[in-house]
Amino acid sequence: MIRARLSALFGLTLAGLSLTLGACAPASGPDVRGSLTRAVIDRSPQPLILAEGTERGLGATLIPAGRNGDVVTWRTGQNQMLSFDGGVLVATRGLGADLMSADVAATRAALTGGPNRGYARLMSYLDGDDNTLLRAMVCDMAPGTAATVDSFGLSFPTTLRVETCRTTGFTTRNRYWLNPDGTMRRAEQWVGPGAGTLVTEWLTR
Repeated sequence: MIRARLSALFGLTLAGLSLTLGACAPASGPDVRGSLTRAVIDRSPQPLILAEGTERGLGATLIPAGRNGDVVTWRTGQNQMLSFDGGVLVATRGLGADLMSADVAATRAALTGGPNRGYARLMSYLDGDDNTLLRAMVCDMAPGTAATVDSFGLSFPTTLRVETCRTTGFTTRNRYWLNPDGTMRRAEQWVGPGAGTLVTEWLTR
C-alpha cells in the first residue's frame, strides 16, 4: 500500500536505478565539490543542486525531474533520485538503502513558525525481503540563528535551524539553512541507517 501511494505521489518510474550516486553534468564522484566552479554552475541551462553522502563518500549534481504539488524530485545522470517537500527530504531512489517515504509535515510547520517541540516524524524503508519497515521519531526544532553559506565564490545570508530527532537508542540532528524567503539554501539530513546523512546544497544563484 505504501509503495502504491509513493508511485502516485511522485509519478515516476523508479525501477532499475543503480546503487551509487552517479554523474549528472557537470560533475560527479566523491570530489564533485572540488571539480565545480561558479562559472560552470552559471552556464547550466537548468537549476542545479549538489548532493553529498558524508558516510559513504557519495557526490553528484542533480537537475529537476518533476513536481507533484509541493514535492520536487531531482535526478542524477544515472537516474538516482531525491525528492523534497519544501526542501525537506521525503524519499530517495538508487542509493542502495533508500528512504521510501517520510511524513515531514510537522518539520515543515516547525520551520515556518509552527509547533517546535515534541512533534512526530515517520520514515519508511524496505528490508531485504521487500517488507516495509517504519521508524517513528520525536523531534524538536531549535530557534533560528544567523549563518552565512559560502557557495562557490558567493556568500548567502541564511537562518540556521537545527532539528533533533530521537527514537529508542538513537538520536540524530538535521540542519537546515534557510534563505530570507524561507527556501532551502543548504541542508544536512539523516536518510536512514544504511545511507547515513545526506548534504544538499542549492547551487544556482
